[in-house]
Amino acid sequence: MTWATPAEALVGAGPRRGWVIPPGALALLIAIVLIAHIAVLMGVSDVFSLQSGAAPPAFQTRRIEPGPVAAAPRLPPAKPRQPARPAPLAPPAAAAPAEPPPATPPSRAEPLATAVEPVPEPVVAESPAAESAQTRGNRQQEPQLGIPGSVMLRYDVLAQTRGLSYSAKAELAWRQDGTDYEAQLEVSALFLGSRRQTSVGKLTSAGLEPVRFSDRSRSERATHFRRDIGRITFSANTPSAPLEPGAQDQLSVFLQLASLLQGNPALHAPGQRISIQTATARDAVAWEFQVENEESLVLPLGTLHTLKLTRLPIRDFDQKIELWFAAEIGWMPVRIRLAQANGDFVDQQLRASDKL
Repeated sequence: MTWATPAEALVGAGPRRGWVIPPGALALLIAIVLIAHIAVLMGVSDVFSLQSGAAPPAFQTRRIEPGPVAAAPRLPPAKPRQPARPAPLAPPAAAAPAEPPPATPPSRAEPLATAVEPVPEPVVAESPAAESAQTRGNRQQEPQLGIPGSVMLRYDVLAQTRGLSYSAKAELAWRQDGTDYEAQLEVSALFLGSRRQTSVGKLTSAGLEPVRFSDRSRSERATHFRRDIGRITFSANTPSAPLEPGAQDQLSVFLQLASLLQGNPALHAPGQRISIQTATARDAVAWEFQVENEESLVLPLGTLHTLKLTRLPIRDFDQKIELWFAAEIGWMPVRIRLAQANGDFVDQQLRASDKL
C-alpha cells in the first residue's frame, strides 16, 4: 500500500498541484519499484507469490502437471503386461520371454485342433455304421407283412351249446387306410340276439397295433392297450397285464395272422409255430398257433385251397381254435372254428366276400 501512490504517479496520474518531488527521491522510488517487480516475476519471495493470485498458481500448475503426465505414459511400456506390442518389446531382454508365450499357443493350438478333428471323424463314421447295423437287425426281426385290403366277409354259422344246435349269420368287416384300422365281427341268431366284437388301432411296421377291444352282448366289456404305461387294462375289474411287443386282441389276432401269412411264405411250412400275446375281455396270455397242412376246403362260397393253423389249448378251460386261410381271399380266414373243452363249438364258414 505504501507503494501505491508512487506507482500511480508512474502510471501517469500526475503530481498534485503545489507539490514538487525532488529529483533524487524520484530516481530512488523508480529503482525500488523496478526491483519489486523483478522479484515478483522471478518468484523469489513467497509473499509475492501468494498475493499475486494469477501468476504464481500458473507456475505451480505447470510444475505439477508435467510430473503425472510424463509418468503415466512411461510406466505402461516398461511393464511386460502388454503382449499385443511385440515390436517395441522385442529388443529388451525382458521382452524376450514375453514373445514365446504368444508364439507358443498358436503352435500348440494347431496340433490340438488337428488331433481333435480326426477323432470325431472315425466316431461319426462308425456311429452310422453301428446304427445301420442295428437298424438292419431290427428290420430282420420285424415280421414280413402283407396286410389285407378292406373287405367284408359273410359267414354261415353252425353252433352247439349244451347239446343244442343252432345256426346263425356272421359278418366280419375289415377296414384299413394304411394308418388306422377297424375290425368288427358280429354274430346274430334268431331268438338269441347278437354279439359284437370290435377292435380298433394302428397299422405299423410290426402289423396291427390294437388300441381298444370291446366285446358286447347284453353289456360291453373293454380292453385297453396302454402303451404309455406298458400295460393292458380291463374294464371287467380284473388285474392288468404287461403289454408285450406285437400284442393283439382276440379279434385282431386273426387279421395279424393273415398279414403274416401273406407277407412271409416261409411260415406256410407245416410245423411252423407263431406265438402272439392275445388279450380277451378278462386277461392276456400267449396264444401259440401251429401251421398244419394245406387243405382243399368246400365252403358255402365254393371250394378254396386253404392253409390250416391250430391253436392248442394250454390250460384246461382254453378254447381250441382252428383257422383256415385262403390266398384267393387275401389270406383272410375263410373258416373259424372255436371249440370248448365241454364239446360246445361255433363254426363259421365263408359264404360271401365283398371289397370295401
